[in-house]
Parts: sequence; structure tokens; C-alpha cells
Amino acid sequence: MDQPTPSLPAPHPSWQGCAWPRPADPRAARILRENLSDACARAGLPDLAATPGIMPMLDALGGNSPYLSDLALRDTEAFATLVHEGADTCVRRILTALDALPPATPRADIMAELREAKRQAALAIALADIGGAWSLEQVTLALSELAENALNAALRHLLLQAHETGRLRLRHPETRAGAAASWFWQWGSWARGN
Repeated sequence: MDQPTPSLPAPHPSWQGCAWPRPADPRAARILRENLSDACARAGLPDLAATPGIMPMLDALGGNSPYLSDLALRDTEAFATLVHEGADTCVRRILTALDALPPATPRADIMAELREAKRQAALAIALADIGGAWSLEQVTLALSELAENALNAALRHLLLQAHETGRLRLRHPETRAGAAASWFWQWGSWARGN
């Protein structure tokens, strides 16, 4: 017996009225739509390629950027969330998750979280930029905040690890902000010769 096809929610209103560039490679755009349909079926998601109003976005993505197309196919669920919730919500969620990453998280997990955040944010920010949903200032701010939150997460982890292995002594290693602030204070003190 066939399973019912999930309903097709509308794309987020921020994608309406975007000026998507025409695909430089229409064949690649068609292949993305086909591959995305297959990926959605495997994931039990509504077919994004059949979502009303989303075809110009998919054509711009598939026909102009193999990298972004690969990102959309690699994590179809995250792409579906981006289509239906918009770039603002998705990027905020990514930044919040990076900020909340505990410094004691194992290094391999930190690295995996940072890579996933980079992939998801790259797709969201690029689509908002390419379609004109965001201004240049919004794009620049999102990229800056992504870099800041990723560096902070990595730095908190590395500082705590250095403290735990005795390579560095932090005054307040139990707090995320305290670990970083303590290290910067100590470094500044050392640099001034105090």
C-alpha cells in the first residue's frame, strides 16, 4: 500500500519576490530537482521540487552552484527547514547552537558541530544573498556572527582543554565566559610584562 505523500507547506514569505538568477546550466538545474525529489522521498519529506514558488530558487541553485546544490542534497531536512522557515530563523538557530556548545564537548564532536554549522549557514546566507532576500549588510553581519560564534566555541573548548591538561591555569574554568575572559586577562597581563 502506498504511503500518503506529505503535504507541501508553502515556502517562507522571505523567499517570495526574490530575484533569482537564471540557471547558467539548465541541465544541472533539472538534475538538482530530480535528485532533490529522490532525497525528499528517502527522508519522508514533502517534495521540495514540487513546492509551489520554489522552482526559480532551485533552478538558480542547481544551474549556477554545484557547491550549494551539494549542500542542499547533503542535508535535505536542513534545506527543507530553510525553505519553509527562512534564512533569518535558520541562521539564528545555528548561531544559538554554536553559542550553547559546552566547552567540555569532545573535540571530534566540536569539529563536527562546527562543520555542520558552516555548511548550513553557508547555504542559508548564500541563498538569502543570491535571491536578494537580505541586504549586503545583513549578509556581512551573518558571516561575521558565524565566524565569531565558531571561533568562540573552538576557543572555549581549547582553553578548557589546556586548563585540564595543566598547560594553562584559568581562574574560572567552570564558566564558559570565565574561561575565555580569564585567559585573555592573563595573556594581556603577560604581554604588558605584569
